[in-house]
Amino acid sequence: YKDHFEKILSKNNIQVIYTVGFSNNKTIRLQKDFESYTDNICFDKFVINGISSGFKLRKCR
Repeated sequence: YKDHFEKILSKNNIQVIYTVGFSNNKTIRLQKDFESYTDNICFDKFVINGISSGFKLRKCR
């Protein structure tokens, strides 16, 4: 699944991924799950507000 996820991001030139959810354990788990699927993708995480975050994809150093 990780390979498929990475191919979709690359093929579609995805630059930012947003996660939205209420501040509870499910939102934290969703963000951790996303991070676990991005072993070969580097990103900068940013908080938009109490329920939204973003991941700006970038080239790994």
